[in-house]
Amino acid sequence: MRYNKAGVKALENIKEVIESFGLPLIKARKFYGILNAIEVQIEDDGYTDDVVKALDRSLLALAEQHASRAQLAELEHTLTEFERKLARRRRG
Repeated sequence: MRYNKAGVKALENIKEVIESFGLPLIKARKFYGILNAIEVQIEDDGYTDDVVKALDRSLLALAEQHASRAQLAELEHTLTEFERKLARRRRG
């Protein structure tokens, strides 16, 4: 089993977007909990795509309550890129 360094590194872009929301820690922790769950899923290459996508959708649903439309769009774009990177890595 190999550690998925590239996948985990790709999560940094998502974290940066979430940090740009400027949320109080008590609200930001909700996002970080989901990010941690994503990291646990992808840190080895034995993850299930549907689980990661469900967690991504959870981030978006949470962002609908705490982010502006522009921030939500940026998060959605970043998550799409994240999923593409994971898919390329799996095919490659």
